[in-house]
Amino acid sequence: DAAGAAVWRPRGALVAHLAEHRKAVTSLAVARGGAFVVSASADGTAKVWGLRRLERDVTFASRLTYAAQPGQLTAVAAVEDDAGVVTASDAGSLHVWRVEVAAALRRGGGGNGDAFAGVTARRVLSPGLGAVLSLAAAGPNMLLYTTQRGGVHAWDLRTRGDAWRMAAPPAHGLLQHCVLRPDATLVAGGACSWLLTGSSAGCVALWDCRFQLPVASWRHPAHAAVDALALASAPRACLGLPTPANGAHTAPLVYVAAGENEVALWGA
Repeated sequence: DAAGAAVWRPRGALVAHLAEHRKAVTSLAVARGGAFVVSASADGTAKVWGLRRLERDVTFASRLTYAAQPGQLTAVAAVEDDAGVVTASDAGSLHVWRVEVAAALRRGGGGNGDAFAGVTARRVLSPGLGAVLSLAAAGPNMLLYTTQRGGVHAWDLRTRGDAWRMAAPPAHGLLQHCVLRPDATLVAGGACSWLLTGSSAGCVALWDCRFQLPVASWRHPAHAAVDALALASAPRACLGLPTPANGAHTAPLVYVAAGENEVALWGA
């Protein structure tokens, strides 16, 4: 909340150094229930790390490894419930799988706090449109993803294929990153209301997911590739920005990393 944001400051204390992947870590996702974090890597594996006793654990070892997906993993997202995970690959596939948790952990007590029993594969989707570049969970059963040749897709995890698709102009480049509105509120038809993408050609684009239409786009002055997107969740006053009077609506703010050591705050 606003009061907490005004007094809390990060301490910068290293809690743990988790080093098991053999190649670059490409994406991270925290389980919806907060019991674990999943790391996806270019080495083709996704690893599950327990969070409940991280500060006092001296082993610093992953609890589970998922290695059944071909290619290098490009993205990971938490979906469905407290144990659902989806991973994406540069070979063009999406794998939905579950982290099986012991009964004691599901009840919130007993055991050592990291009683993970195994991994169960659930569903596989292969759109056939090149590498899957980014993922964003829009609610428990809806997943938005971008591909090398197919723009933006929405996959209802209860079905075997896409619910809808939005094509991206070739001039925008590859849609390598995406973020949703802060609460990812679902509307009729099972889609979030808006999506923001960042591309290899330096284009930041806003999409209306209700009508499946592009709304606006902006390009980095130097056409530098967008390296990362993140929603600015802090109150505007904490960011040094004016607060509108009378509770007027303000556009969401997004951090955009692009160019050489550059981070900019954009209004969507």
